[in-house]
Amino acid sequence: MNKDFGLEVLRWPLISNDLDGLFNAVCEVVDVLLEKSIERLLQWCYRIDLPQEKISVALSPSGDHNPVIEISALILLREAQKVELREKWSKKLDIDSRTT
Repeated sequence: MNKDFGLEVLRWPLISNDLDGLFNAVCEVVDVLLEKSIERLLQWCYRIDLPQEKISVALSPSGDHNPVIEISALILLREAQKVELREKWSKKLDIDSRTT
């Protein structure tokens, strides 16, 4: 995730299975960026490859939702998708290299 953010913004131990801790860490970063630099947050959302429509909905003032929680959930979901795709393609490459 730090690779996508472009900086080491999360100091969360990778060996931990504490998803709540990871979610809270992402929420802290998103909250600070919403208050201090929404442009930077939007750049990171673009870098992470979050759908623009979902970001717009999360940032919309209508409804009783928490944009920090929604954006953080979108970030973690997208990162999980990337991990899944990397693993899938890594296995495919292993199979392909064995058959040639």
